[in-house]
Formats: sequence, C-alpha cells, structure tokens
Amino acid sequence: MFIKQKRALRWMMIAALNMGLVVLLGAFGAHGLRTIVDDSTLDIWETAVLYQFFHGVGLFLIGLISLTIQHKLQLIERHLQLIGVLFALGIIFFCGSLYGLVLSGVKILGIITPIGGAFFIMGWFLLFLALFRYYRNI
Repeated sequence: MFIKQKRALRWMMIAALNMGLVVLLGAFGAHGLRTIVDDSTLDIWETAVLYQFFHGVGLFLIGLISLTIQHKLQLIERHLQLIGVLFALGIIFFCGSLYGLVLSGVKILGIITPIGGAFFIMGWFLLFLALFRYYRNI
C-alpha cells in the first residue's frame, strides 16, 4: 500500500475511534452526569462533545480528501497531514480541558481551552489554503 494511502487511512481510523468516543462521552453526559452536575456544567460537557464530533468528522475528511485528490503538489499532502495534527491537538486541548473541568471542578483548566480552539481555527484555515492551492493547480 502506498504511503499516501496509509496516511489517509490512519486519519480515518483515528476519526473512527474519535467518533466512538463521542458517542460514549455523549451518553455519559446525558445519563451519568445529568444527575450529578448542574445545567451550566452539563452545557460545558455538551460543548466538548459537539466540538469533538465536528473535528472527528474533520479528521475523516482529511483522510478522504487525501485519498481522492491527486496531489500535483507535495505541499498539499504536507498541509493535509498538518491539518490532521492540528485537529487532533485541538480535540486534546479544547475538549480535553472541558472534560477535565467538568469532571474535576478545577476551573483553571479553562485557560487551556482557547489553545485548543486556536488549533481548530488554524486547521480549518489551513484546509482552505490547501484546497485553494489544489484548485489553482488542477
């Protein structure tokens, strides 16, 4: 199997695991946390689950895009790999800090959340740039 295909499938496998966790964490929030935490804290949990879902789909798209477009530019492949890393880091920092905040009650974890948000934003803008460069070269 070609390296490009392995990289693409790796992102798709990470996405599949991520989406399984989304279902698990969403169910835990809906059934396990609902009676333990107040509504505003549960909203924080639901925000984390929602953003993890969006970026799990994003990770899957990175793999799918990598498999389907023909890379005339090596730079596009590097961009796609970096985007996957940015999305994964965003999930860890953004969602992870919110999960930690809810489970531990340690509010200082909230200062980590914007770092994850910045990773998400960089990933989406880099995806635009990669697709724009591809568009210009087809």
